[in-house]
Amino acid sequence: MEILNNFYVDGDNRIRLNKRVIVVRDYKTPERTDYDEHTYYVNDVSNKEWTEQLIPKHQLYELISDEPLDTSKYAWMDGIKLTSDNHAKEIARIAAYGSLEAYIASLDEARDEYLLDLDCRISAVELGI
Repeated sequence: MEILNNFYVDGDNRIRLNKRVIVVRDYKTPERTDYDEHTYYVNDVSNKEWTEQLIPKHQLYELISDEPLDTSKYAWMDGIKLTSDNHAKEIARIAAYGSLEAYIASLDEARDEYLLDLDCRISAVELGI
């Protein structure tokens, strides 16, 4: 499983977590002799749509498995707003930080604040304060 399967981007360009993984069997004929299986990583709304709307109403679909997805490792990323158009690359970069604190510390605003604080401290030392 790729890391990006754990996420989707909502309409506000925010990272959201997929909660479940489902496997759907798509039969090629009504006799159900030949089929393909597809794995989907879905949020709660999509899972409800698949299990209550699409699969029961489509004679060639069959739900094979519906399991919760362990996203506890990435729960801290839920709600972070993306700034670039390359969502996959940005999500992978954010996930590499490993925690919300490390991600926030990497932002330009945090770096600017740190440098300003450092500049004030150096100036105070130079002035003998």
